Amino acid sequence: MSGYTTKMSIDLIDEICNSPSGYTKSMIQQALNDANTHYEHGNVSKSWYDSVCRILSSYL
Repeated sequence: MSGYTTKMSIDLIDEICNSPSGYTKSMIQQALNDANTHYEHGNVSKSWYDSVCRILSSYL
């Protein structure tokens, strides 16, 4: 067990980044929150997290 929970997988966050206009602001906010959690637990790189933030922040 990983010791933490998120609503969105890394793959789903990637999908949202690929087409953010197709998602609601609340889903984008959830993706940002979960991306942060994935990063804090060492499952993704800083560059991935920074990219997610850069792409999705403008949609909020």
